[in-house]
Amino acid sequence: MTYTPHEARVGGFIENDGTIDFYLRIGSIANPDGAYLDLGAGRGAWFEDDECGVRRAIRDMRTRFKRVDGADVDPAIKQNRSIDTASLIVDGICSIPDDHIDPRRSAFFMARSVLRDIRSEVRAC
Repeated sequence: MTYTPHEARVGGFIENDGTIDFYLRIGSIANPDGAYLDLGAGRGAWFEDDECGVRRAIRDMRTRFKRVDGADVDPAIKQNRSIDTASLIVDGICSIPDDHIDPRRSAFFMARSVLRDIRSEVRAC
């Protein structure tokens, strides 16, 4: 009998978990005084539905940035518990206050799974 951690899912994740690898890298360059914008944050399904506590903890940017804002066209964003501020994108414009995200000072923008959904009518965020 051969022991293979991948099959056993020791810790609840596989050895080459791309989500863990990706967010570990993001966390390693995070500025704790900075802001993080999750464009396409949705309802935060990963936060609610992922059974792997390690993956959830590594992906939770609230522990790595001063503020985490989210924006989405889906009204379900108002239920997202993994962000500090939820902004609904309406008619291509989101309502994140100007003082929340300053790209000149420690801002990080994330659109990991949403790029396929962005259309030309999105005008400002």
